[in-house]
Amino acid sequence: MNREIVGILGWLPVYFVEAVCEHIAKNDAGHSYEHVFDVVQEANRLSGGDRNAILAAFMHDIACGINRDQHHQIGAELAEGLLEMYDIECDLDIVVKAVLEHRASWKAGYSSKVSEYVAAADRGVPDVDKHLKRSYLYAKSKLGKSHEQSVLHVFEHIREKFLENTPEAPEWYYEYYREEWAEMRRTLRSETLETTAKRMRFM
Repeated sequence: MNREIVGILGWLPVYFVEAVCEHIAKNDAGHSYEHVFDVVQEANRLSGGDRNAILAAFMHDIACGINRDQHHQIGAELAEGLLEMYDIECDLDIVVKAVLEHRASWKAGYSSKVSEYVAAADRGVPDVDKHLKRSYLYAKSKLGKSHEQSVLHVFEHIREKFLENTPEAPEWYYEYYREEWAEMRRTLRSETLETTAKRMRFM
């Protein structure tokens, strides 16, 4: 962990952090420590250091290594169990629901500002290279695709996700990142399979 993450999570017992990290270690490369810690940092920034948001961000992907499609539901159950087992001081219901509601495919709305912060942090600052990299790592590590197959997966998936559709997010998210979102979509519209392959050549 880098110093910023240690500072953000420093109020949590070491044994709890280690228990959560054991689950994260089982995730595919697209949902690894790098992604989780990015979400923790962004949730901390967006929420002004709200500890419920930090907790939910830290645990939002703890079930990705168990079942990718249902990881939000399984993760909410795991989070509740861990928080109760280690007697972590928090608003349990708010944290657990934020884990449940974080996915880009979640369409049932958000039950609290904490859920909004975590969902927004999980979407992150719109950035083409970041999204392409995560998609590539997922295709390679989880789907077992070759480099060439992964590049094609990235090209098709990212265009479908961000051009043909719009990921679910809090209402304020797309206004907050209005310029970054517009720039990412402009870049993706001009993206070709060849340019995606060039971006991925060092993966």
